[in-house]
Amino acid sequence: MTRLAAMVLVSQALAVAVTLAVVADMTAHRHTELLGGVNIWGYRGPVMSRKASNELRIATVGGDLAFGWGVAAGETTTAALRQTVSFTLDRPGAPNRRFTAVNLGAMGLAADGYAARLERFGYLMPDVVCVLFDPPGPRRRPWMPSDDSAVAAATGYVPLLPLVVEEKHRGRPVVAVAAAFTRVDRQLFRLLYRPRDEGDTPQDRVDAYGPAAARAASAALDRHAAAVVVLPPYRHETDAQFHRSVADALRPLFASGRVALVDLGAESDLFDPSVLLDGVNLSAAGHSRLAERIAPAVLKFLQ
Repeated sequence: MTRLAAMVLVSQALAVAVTLAVVADMTAHRHTELLGGVNIWGYRGPVMSRKASNELRIATVGGDLAFGWGVAAGETTTAALRQTVSFTLDRPGAPNRRFTAVNLGAMGLAADGYAARLERFGYLMPDVVCVLFDPPGPRRRPWMPSDDSAVAAATGYVPLLPLVVEEKHRGRPVVAVAAAFTRVDRQLFRLLYRPRDEGDTPQDRVDAYGPAAARAASAALDRHAAAVVVLPPYRHETDAQFHRSVADALRPLFASGRVALVDLGAESDLFDPSVLLDGVNLSAAGHSRLAERIAPAVLKFLQ
């Protein structure tokens, strides 16, 4: 076999391998997008269709709380909020409207990444954006590959298969291959798209909340959407500082009449043990309860 023939054969084999990998990855997305995963573009639930003229669309963005770890896509705050809004506004004699919601939450996403995520998915054209802040605390390792993936940053397609392999086939040799791909993908992302974040102390995160809230609300306003910023219940005495910094940062934007703050600091029942899955993350009932507290502010901008 000549060198040229060998190169052609290797190229064909690589093309077949890449094709099979893409097909397997898309299959992984289809099997998980309604459960605990994401669709091919990196957000929860099915891919959203083009927005209709009679459609009112809500978007939520944030970290673990918005993503809804441990519950299916249809059991998150996003889904419960859409249902509440639909039940309230879809009445006999009301205009014929369609109500949809899209969950842009990402596991492990820091507050300073909320605005960029809204900008990335601006083409979804939400009418109202709910910015759900996580309670201050240690940051989870990013679960969503779209937030630190060179492949996703370059193409928009979010690879999921390596994560599924790592989660479902622990201890098997194939996990090493998947882990190696993930490491290379993340290293390329840091090299090509974003420098490593050095400031990640608890105080750094508190200091970042106010500016992050203002940037996220401004990103919504820039896309002709209203913004509802939601602060979680207090878990520690120091959380009040975080809430004050966000309120102060948003104050100049309140004059637009298109920004609202929902401060749930004193509503400890939202994190009652009866509505928590593991002592930290909300159950489906917990997400439904949270949606009920947010809905009045959202309805104000839709009515």
